[in-house]
Amino acid sequence: METAQPPSFVFFHYGRLPKYLRFAVESVRSSNPEAGIILVSEHTPDWKDEYQVECRSFASLPSEKLERFKKSYRHISVFDEFYERFVLERWYMLETLRQELGGRTLFLVDSDVMVFGDVSPFLAQLGDKHLYCCGWSPHFSVIRGPLDGFLDHILSRYTDEEYLANAQRLHDEARKKKQLKTLGEMQLFYEYISSGQDGQQYDKISCAGYLDINIHVPDGFVSAKAGRRTVKCVRWEQQDGRLVPTLKREDSGEVIPALMLHFQGPAKKRMRSFNPWPAPAGPVTGFKRWLLKRTLPDWA
Repeated sequence: METAQPPSFVFFHYGRLPKYLRFAVESVRSSNPEAGIILVSEHTPDWKDEYQVECRSFASLPSEKLERFKKSYRHISVFDEFYERFVLERWYMLETLRQELGGRTLFLVDSDVMVFGDVSPFLAQLGDKHLYCCGWSPHFSVIRGPLDGFLDHILSRYTDEEYLANAQRLHDEARKKKQLKTLGEMQLFYEYISSGQDGQQYDKISCAGYLDINIHVPDGFVSAKAGRRTVKCVRWEQQDGRLVPTLKREDSGEVIPALMLHFQGPAKKRMRSFNPWPAPAGPVTGFKRWLLKRTLPDWA
């Protein structure tokens, strides 16, 4: 397993590149300056050189398994078909990229995830599985070996007529009850990781800090109402010239730094340039602290 080289953070995005993606990329670069950053998209941002981003197109990462998946895919979901296909196709492209990079450790990062610290201590805690995820969710996944097991699992499901018929039945029954039951990335990811073959969940509390599933889910931390939703309360601490979000345990009062926050759904509007790159000199001003408190409520 490759450990000598720093990891690469990989972002996949289709369609127009949103402003918040730049904030996510900047956060990775400022917290892990030696890491690689790769954006796989049909669009090239004008800020790619600023953050040393390697840009790849979807077509540049072909594979035989990807073509097989495209031919076998069956849409059983209330969500947009292009989106459901894309999030599964990216895993096949990711394996091609992993091979091209000589098996380097990769982070698959959703575009609404912000990283606030060095990931090296966190990686050192992981074992020898090929695929690690956060709370059954692929939004901040670690790839440390071949993904063939997961890719084959996806293909096996979309070529199993009995499985597909049952998935369609469950989907139709759920829609009649105004419930949600889809066949897509989350379901297949859950099936594969829970099988315990070469995939595993990681502990959300690591030696490098907390790894967030969803900023709208309290998960035992002090939270507050923000509009129609609840969000985790954050206090921003300055460490080594950078801003680090800290969370407070509701039961014990323990303060824990966040290695990563997931600004899911409408929380994307709360993403900011928390740690500009290159880093500006000097402490955080009172005005900026006021702006930070307007972005996310303080746990004090």
